[in-house]
Amino acid sequence: MFNARIEGVDTTPAFRDAFKSKRCLIPADGYYEWTISPADGKKDPWFIFQPGHAPFSFAGLWAHNSNLEITSCTIITEPSAAPVNQIHDRQPLILDPAYYDAWLDPKTAAGDLKDILRHDIDGSLQFYRVGREVNAAAIDRQPNDHGGSSNPSSCYERRNSTCHAGTLHSAGNPAPRLRARRMHQGCRLGIRQAPTGAALVLLRTPR
Repeated sequence: MFNARIEGVDTTPAFRDAFKSKRCLIPADGYYEWTISPADGKKDPWFIFQPGHAPFSFAGLWAHNSNLEITSCTIITEPSAAPVNQIHDRQPLILDPAYYDAWLDPKTAAGDLKDILRHDIDGSLQFYRVGREVNAAAIDRQPNDHGGSSNPSSCYERRNSTCHAGTLHSAGNPAPRLRARRMHQGCRLGIRQAPTGAALVLLRTPR
């Protein structure tokens, strides 16, 4: 499943066990959403980020399938708030750093988890338009650290994907391979494999 909606994350069979004991943080410095252009009916991408392009973490869940030897994760989503509600009715939950430890702690009472998720920093997000080349698989883009990349000088500056599924680290265990998967309708969150860089998925497992 591509996303874990906060409304039922603690009761939906696909997520309720992970919600109790397999919680994680998924770092990023931005993500993408799309709107339909009234001019030509095509999709326009928007890059969404924190002020100063500061890094942040999505609240997420993880699971391991021992039969397939695949470890995967998903991002928790919620109804969008200002300013993202100008472009989409849902958004990934960006957790307040003050609550990272409580979210990751396997000893945190299940009854407290929904309250922890109320402490997001989504209200401080900013966004600007980017070129339609974003997420166009047919176009061979330069890597994220290419010298041509710069801070936005206009709302049409092109940016490459900045959030990549990659390596998963768990407490007390060597890092297993993480099969990159499209979560929350895939690259709408800019999650895709890329030639450079990989996000760490931070998690703790029950002892």
